[in-house]
Amino acid sequence: MLRSLKNFSSKYEWVQVLGQLIYEFSIPLLISIAWTMYDAKEKPAAELLQIGIVHFFAVGWAFSQWNRVKKQIRTERNLSSVGDDVKGLIKKLEQHTDDLIGYSTSKDSFCLVELVPSPEHDPFLLMLRHFGKYPVFDLSLEVWDHNVFDDMRAEGITQISNRIIFNFPSVHPLDYKMLNFSPRPKINGSGQVRLSFLCASRSGEYRQDLMAVLINEHWIYATRVIREGVVMSEDIPADFPLNDEGNIDWYGSFVRS
Repeated sequence: MLRSLKNFSSKYEWVQVLGQLIYEFSIPLLISIAWTMYDAKEKPAAELLQIGIVHFFAVGWAFSQWNRVKKQIRTERNLSSVGDDVKGLIKKLEQHTDDLIGYSTSKDSFCLVELVPSPEHDPFLLMLRHFGKYPVFDLSLEVWDHNVFDDMRAEGITQISNRIIFNFPSVHPLDYKMLNFSPRPKINGSGQVRLSFLCASRSGEYRQDLMAVLINEHWIYATRVIREGVVMSEDIPADFPLNDEGNIDWYGSFVRS
């Protein structure tokens, strides 16, 4: 029986409309009847009906306004929720797009060489360390040993032809890679190691200068990063020795062949 009524109401739209009207106005009808009986129970039947109709329309109008405002608030709340969901989705899409660009171009990730004291490796290791969120792809490190270049300059050689180059297809976050030098970086008469690393990858090119010195049987080093002629970062320990001008003689001037 109930299934038959449900099928009948779903087949005819006017039945659904009538059912909704009965549902929405049933409470106003009961309230208006109670109001009329309380307010005009001694009135004649015709007048009682007239007053009842007025009460019904008054209560019905109030309930319709209540339902309208309630639906409006619910709609606005749903729209606000949809707006928040859309904003969240856009933010996720932007993040995914940003990650796609980052994983394809490395974005602002980069690699630097760090000196690690190690008596077993006479007398230190040079390690390549990754910085940033995304992998660095197609990294090439061209090493300039300025102490070797000084010796070449003393011999009248001004063109560099024997350079050391390290190539890494990819360097991922938290990666450390040891740089195996052959020959080892030269230590000059002042006990200094002076190196420059010309770095090129998908994210661009930059140069890292590194200078190390042995003080009280401990190696300390200073380093800086230069991109397009601008010093992007610099790390010089407070006890690092400087020249008479208060600077570091990072490298000499050689012509690259």
